[in-house]
Amino acid sequence: MLGLSNVKIDLYKGGTFILHIPETGESIENDGSYKWIVNPSLEDGTDYKVRFSSTDDSTVYGESDAFSIEEKSITVTEPTSSTTWAKGFSATVEWDYMGTIDNVKIDLYKGGTFNQTIKDSTPAADKSYTWDSVDPNLEDGTDYTVRVSLVDTLDVYDDSEQFKIISFPEIEWVQVPAGYFEMGDNFNEGAGHELPVHTVYLDTYYMSKYEVTFEQYDAFCDVTGRSKPSDYDWGRGDRPVIWVSWNDTKAFCDWLSARTGENIHLPTEAQWEKAARGTDQRRFPWGDRSPDSSLANYGENNMKTMPVGSYPLGVSPYGIHDMAGNVHEWCSD
Repeated sequence: MLGLSNVKIDLYKGGTFILHIPETGESIENDGSYKWIVNPSLEDGTDYKVRFSSTDDSTVYGESDAFSIEEKSITVTEPTSSTTWAKGFSATVEWDYMGTIDNVKIDLYKGGTFNQTIKDSTPAADKSYTWDSVDPNLEDGTDYTVRVSLVDTLDVYDDSEQFKIISFPEIEWVQVPAGYFEMGDNFNEGAGHELPVHTVYLDTYYMSKYEVTFEQYDAFCDVTGRSKPSDYDWGRGDRPVIWVSWNDTKAFCDWLSARTGENIHLPTEAQWEKAARGTDQRRFPWGDRSPDSSLANYGENNMKTMPVGSYPLGVSPYGIHDMAGNVHEWCSD
């Protein structure tokens, strides 16, 4: 079509005229290409052709090879408006699609503005992609969306519902070194199951420096969709979480393990006791001195829980807080 200043483009199916491109029927400038949004009402088919013809003489034309038209669409199903991602933890994007789509691209938006690409290309047939670690440098916010688009043409895409990204409050860990200790009631003041005193060897392990707080547990609930426990009107934030069952605490540990790659679990009774009293068979975490309001939260001191770390004089030999008082603590066995 050299020498033609304007051309007319028509779509045919099986040799039959279907519509003009553009559909107004006007001619277009012959600059070698034209971008058209395919009419969504067209039938799927493999026998479509495009005819280019002279605007002055319809007998002067050329036709494309036969090609396919099919509906292609993507629907993001996760995250949703109830989803929360925690920075530094893994997060999953899920989608469904129609038509022939080989690979999709996944992007993160905040407030409708592009933020970053999560994955350049991943198989559409997987219908799911797990981001190993949500970017810890992201701002906390509730106006994030994920866009999943066709790699070949970004015109085919879908945006998720707005969801939340939060910071997960850090857990500080304290090392308890390997070695032997005498486990049991060496003062002969406890219950029968605390006897006889016996020697136990433990490998090196780590305990959280503080009891798990409401802030940490509530973040876990936000991400997993679990119900948040009552605070008994004593306050949340940096107070130790209460009203959680053994199964609740195990689920929290399992979730942390899965998302950090670390083996995080409730301590065994032996691990808890060594972390609390060390190796010198002391009566309390701080020594043999009788407890008072400067060492622990107990009895009628406050009549409610206190923020973790409120009793630095009462730490255990390894610097672990609240191993006596404040709240009861679960063990794995």
